[in-house]
Amino acid sequence: MSLYLRVKRRNQTFFVLAEPHDTFLKVKETLASILALTSPNQVQLWHTNKQKELLDAATVADQEIENDAIIFLCLKKESMAALDAAANQSLANPHALCALLL
Repeated sequence: MSLYLRVKRRNQTFFVLAEPHDTFLKVKETLASILALTSPNQVQLWHTNKQKELLDAATVADQEIENDAIIFLCLKKESMAALDAAANQSLANPHALCALLL
């Protein structure tokens, strides 16, 4: 059973068709392609009722999202996305994180 998600950002609303078993990473990938972003990691999704971030691994059914639910979209700044990526790789190359912080 497909359902529509109303994803809002400022004065924009995106209607995304999703399945209950879809992860929010898949929803983010759809939104990233609509917004011409380089990565779905630049997208954060927030549930209106619970006021918490919807994590990539969670599914629509896990979070009890209903048809026509409103979800808010926030975009990370590119510098923050690069910093997050460097932080994930800092164990392998600690100098990468330091270079971004300087």
